[in-house]
Amino acid sequence: METRLVNLVRMMVYSLGYIMALLVLGAVSSLIRPLNLRPETRYRCLMWYAPLLVWWGRVSMGIRYRVEGAHNLPVRNSIVVSNHQSAWETMFMASYFKPNSSVLKRELLDMVLFGKALAMVDPIAIEREKPALALKQLIQQGKQRLQEGRWVIVYPEGTRVAPGAYAEFNPGAVLLAQKTGVDIVPVAHNAGTVWQSDWTRRGPGEITIVIGPPIKVADKTRDELLKEVETWIRATMASLPDGSNCTSVPASAVR
Repeated sequence: METRLVNLVRMMVYSLGYIMALLVLGAVSSLIRPLNLRPETRYRCLMWYAPLLVWWGRVSMGIRYRVEGAHNLPVRNSIVVSNHQSAWETMFMASYFKPNSSVLKRELLDMVLFGKALAMVDPIAIEREKPALALKQLIQQGKQRLQEGRWVIVYPEGTRVAPGAYAEFNPGAVLLAQKTGVDIVPVAHNAGTVWQSDWTRRGPGEITIVIGPPIKVADKTRDELLKEVETWIRATMASLPDGSNCTSVPASAVR
């Protein structure tokens, strides 16, 4: 009980810093919106919040991380495909792969303050409830972002999935890779074991992020490529501290 209370206090302190950062982000976005700045300039003006929040998570909550396989990163911007367990990895990915555009649900752009700032850094916003349209948006916007020199970050499960739970991988990232010939960089992590859905169980702890060797798209069918990506991510997740064998837990455990 004492540990959960301490964690709750830590989370409240973190939330206070988060709100302050959000207010500053909203103010900055309001100031630069009329200036018609170039996309790369807008990105530099607004994307400071991601590394700041990762740092603040370490200071206020004791959430540390380590990256394995950094040597696998290709020189060219690529398509990053990662499992999705919490909000923490979205902040980490945005701070680690730069510049980037993340695939996210369109509704996030309607959030007060944050939504307007988010729209100004050119994410790939999709209509998640309309699969056919969402795939078209991912392909069209993904091609453009890759041509602009950005990393494209995709969470193929489409929603946060608790450690040990299972959700089917969406083939959108694979199709984008085949359309563009760009490599896929698989990433696996165990962020959900530290950043849990229960606020009183969040941190402190260490998150492990593993970056895999780039996966080439040449001479592979969509299903073969999807299976290769998914197999690597799930196997790596299962090997991480506190990881679970994701294939043994039903989709009903998805949150």
